[in-house]
Amino acid sequence: MAMPVMVEPDEFTALELAADQVEVPQGYRVEIIEGKILVSASPAGIHALLVRQVRLQLERILPSGMVTAENVTVALPVTSQRYIPDLVVCPEELLDTEEWTFPANEVLLALEVTSRWNADIDREVKPMGYAFDDVGHYLLVDRGNRSVTLFSEPEKDAYRRRMTVPFGEALPLPDPFDAALDTAGFK
Repeated sequence: MAMPVMVEPDEFTALELAADQVEVPQGYRVEIIEGKILVSASPAGIHALLVRQVRLQLERILPSGMVTAENVTVALPVTSQRYIPDLVVCPEELLDTEEWTFPANEVLLALEVTSRWNADIDREVKPMGYAFDDVGHYLLVDRGNRSVTLFSEPEKDAYRRRMTVPFGEALPLPDPFDAALDTAGFK
């Protein structure tokens, strides 16, 4: 596994400015990952359906004051990256702004669903980036491996705990969720 690329603050400012100037066709989005600007297509229907299935379950068990939000830009200042997770759980007050980037350390959970174009990034790069920037939980729905993994207890560049179940099995979610994610309908 490669370590996240650390970018000097002045360089990141130039990278942020460049990313903000990229003109992308309709249906595409821009992220900064490992010191590079990445333009990718918006998710396919099955991808969106999986995100919806997770969102509906999480919304029933969220702690008071927490909400879900899809496709928001999360700034990771420690690693100088910007991710656009498929879904985040964060304090509702965090979203009550005209800002369009949100600090990673305010995110309770980030969800990524793999596609054939980004699976390695979601499996290898993003867990390190989210851990470095103290995102409490990283939930990976891996369509290629037909599994769901919950990463928790971030410490430096890794999560200390990792639990994986195959599609069809329930995935226990720790405090503050204290419930199980039903993956029976995942495909």
